[in-house]
This record gives sequence, C-alpha cells and structure tokens, in this order.
Amino acid sequence: AEDDRARVVMDEMIKQGASVNQAAALAGHSSYESHLSAITNPSEGAAGLIHWREGRRRALEADLASQQLKIDTSEASLRAQARFFWNEAHGAEAQKSKRFLENPNASVDELASSLRSNIRYSTNTTGERAARANRYAEAYRRGPSAGAVVDETKTSGLSGRGRMDKVEGLIVHHTSGRGDTAGVVNT
Repeated sequence: AEDDRARVVMDEMIKQGASVNQAAALAGHSSYESHLSAITNPSEGAAGLIHWREGRRRALEADLASQQLKIDTSEASLRAQARFFWNEAHGAEAQKSKRFLENPNASVDELASSLRSNIRYSTNTTGERAARANRYAEAYRRGPSAGAVVDETKTSGLSGRGRMDKVEGLIVHHTSGRGDTAGVVNT
C-alpha cells in the first residue's frame, strides 16, 4: 500500500541523514507525483518517485541499473530512488535543494515548499503535497510498522542517559548510556 511505500522511502531518507520532516516532505511529494509507485507519465516522459524527466530520468535509470534494479515498487527500488534523490540533492541539484538541505528541522510545510524548485512541478499543488507530507510525518512519529527497522536516535525524543537503538518488528530495545540493554518493551 502507499503508506507502506512512504515508510520505506522515509526510512531510507533518514538512514541517509535526513530529518523526519525532510523525509516526510519527499514522501508527500512522491505521493502526489506518483502515489509512491513506478507510475510513469508518458506525456512528459517522466518516471519514478518524483517523476524524474529527461537527463535526470536517464541518470536515475543508470543508477538503478548499476544495482540490477529498475523503476518499480519493490522495496529495493524505492530505497534506491530515495538514495538517488538524496545524492542528487547534495550533488547535481544542490543549488535547487539548498533551502531543503540547510533547514532540516523546519516545519514539514516549509520543507515541502522548498522542494518545488527541485521537483519542478508547474501547478500550485504545494498545499496538497504538504498535507500528505504532514500525514506521513505524524504516522512515522507514532511508530514503525511491523517489520520496519528504524534508527530512533534522531526521532525518539528520549531524554536522559539512555537512547533508543533499534526497532525489530514489534520489540523495542532500549540501551542505557553504558551500552547494556536496560529493558525490552513488547508493544
């Protein structure tokens, strides 16, 4: 389902160094552009999460092919497309991604708006894109879906000496500041 694909994209973005809000902004845009699928827009020659076009599409396809992947809805392809976006934002699209990258803790609305020059959509659909992004950010903060592995060190909000190390299925491991398991919570 689309929400599951959004979580995969967000997990990969966060793994690459994005904040939850940045990851949600990309997921919201991807939801609007492609429903987080491999849907193509033949009239524009666009494909992938954000409907990459022309040279950017060719670069994406080459990147995926180097990993024996193609543009589709498999978890591996979605993760590779999210990495491609993140790498592109830091490389070839750095100037157009500047506001997005410099303000990782900005609101989801601000980050969604800042992606307009990177994603290059022509109609004023920022509000709908931001609404989807906010929904994904809220769902992500409520917790991982079954089977997801999430680095919660950036998003858990825990304070004190301990920190959230990882989530495996529905078992949460909490590690104290000394590195030992202080408790396991079944959720």
